[in-house]
Amino acid sequence: MLKPSLFAACLTLLLASPLAAPVQARADGHPIAPRLAGLGTHHHPITAASPEAQRFFDQGLILSFGFNHREAARSFRQAQALDPACAMCYWGEALVLGPNINARMDAADNPRAYEAVQRALALAAQVSAPERAYIAQCHAQGLYPVAYVPHNHHFLAAAASFIGAKEKALAASLHIRDHQDTQLMRQPGYATLQHYWSMPYFAWVRFGQWDRLLTEPAPAEDLIYPSGIWSYARGLAQVRTGDLDGAAASLQRLATIADDPEMAATRLWEINTMAQILGIAREVLSGELALARGASGEAIEHLQTAVRLEDELTYVEPSDWYVPARHNLGAALLASGRAPAAEAVYRKDLEVYPANGWSLAGLAQSLRAQGKTAEADQVRRRLAQVWVGHGGPIATSRL
Repeated sequence: MLKPSLFAACLTLLLASPLAAPVQARADGHPIAPRLAGLGTHHHPITAASPEAQRFFDQGLILSFGFNHREAARSFRQAQALDPACAMCYWGEALVLGPNINARMDAADNPRAYEAVQRALALAAQVSAPERAYIAQCHAQGLYPVAYVPHNHHFLAAAASFIGAKEKALAASLHIRDHQDTQLMRQPGYATLQHYWSMPYFAWVRFGQWDRLLTEPAPAEDLIYPSGIWSYARGLAQVRTGDLDGAAASLQRLATIADDPEMAATRLWEINTMAQILGIAREVLSGELALARGASGEAIEHLQTAVRLEDELTYVEPSDWYVPARHNLGAALLASGRAPAAEAVYRKDLEVYPANGWSLAGLAQSLRAQGKTAEADQVRRRLAQVWVGHGGPIATSRL
């Protein structure tokens, strides 16, 4: 249960109730946004002539972290009114008018967002180098700032043939500037972008796009982390298509990259290291290769290690590992005739992801293997409900 003080802070974020005297900003004497109390003390220094504009910028940023984007936009506009020359105050408005991990962009906001970007660009010469970098990237992406990483939508584009019509339309409407993103993620401080650039590999693995993966060229050699994820995904495709020697070569390449000290020193959003993600990938590929070679005991050991490593990741949304290792472990246990153990694995995964279609499919399969027909049928009905609009039926937890 939330502590009372934390509950009050969360409620303030959601409702944005004015808890302090409003600030006069408009010519008619009415404020654009109120000053709010109870939001914490987060401070991101910017170039601002007005201390009050800085406070409203911080307030807008805090509200954006709490997903109250409309109230955040009002705070950024209040900051602009207090300091019309504050470039980052316009950048902040563009930030919250753009898409986020929970919602697409409202087309009605495009003109205002574009105007905010252009105003930030016009004022960029007056600000610090880091602020200019934020603004330049905002412009480079056509509107959206780096904080929202458009490769979230590259993932959608990769999976477009398996998702609903609305998502397909969203993916088709986004213009991913691969060359610019590739150059940016080579710069110091932007290595996290390599993770999101690699998202299509995870998508193709999730949906069993083995031919697509086998024809996908390797990333540039200096993009070490994407090369590791590519090796993992390609190795799985080779396992599924019977090229076990090729899969072994991919595994060796992945292992070399996973052991590179640079991977242990580089974090995604300063949270989990690239080495942690590549470690899970190595264990999953090792397990699947061992299973294909008939070494089920070795396979299960590798996949149990993958599950443990995944569980040890610091929590973040969305997870830094996109294809739950329990999908692979459950399938390996079923293939080894250990249906009760597989059932336990799938039930554990469903505690984390209650509507996970892949685990529901695996759970139904494991129940049927134990003769629990009524329970299996009940799970299949649940799967039919959650899988509507996500493509054809699935029978197992991993393709």
